Amino acid sequence: MRGHSNHFNSNIYVLMAFLLLLAQFYMWNKASRRKYILLAIAGCWLWISDHLILNDIKNNNSIFRFAVSFIFLYLCIEQINKLIIYESKALLKNPIFLICTGLVIHFSFKAFIETFNFYEWAFETRLAIRLNIVMATINIVFYVLTSIAFLCIRARPTYFYPY
Repeated sequence: MRGHSNHFNSNIYVLMAFLLLLAQFYMWNKASRRKYILLAIAGCWLWISDHLILNDIKNNNSIFRFAVSFIFLYLCIEQINKLIIYESKALLKNPIFLICTGLVIHFSFKAFIETFNFYEWAFETRLAIRLNIVMATINIVFYVLTSIAFLCIRARPTYFYPY
């Protein structure tokens, strides 16, 4: 509000969000630890390249965000495919399915927006306003799906042992 940019904070946040979301996918798929370690190393290397070598950390950089969107699209689609093949329960009550569906919607549009950011195409116009309104709407859909997913998580039974 005083003429200072929050790009520095935003760029740090994007790296932390990437690592936390990657950790969540690892928790869902503990069988492939090596894959997630390699993705984390590759993501950190790409973040360093984008924000410290190629560009300035205090600017809006899109290479990392664009690549991360596709990484998470791949992971979400892979997770949804596993659920479709191996789950016998109703998918619409499966929290992982709901969260991954919301993430597919979110990261698909996020990758689309980052192409405009990457090429710096007229982002001070009506197009930018409309894209941000659509992204806000997609975020609302994602948050609703995530909330429904939390409601679908079954509580563990509580056992009381008389002493």
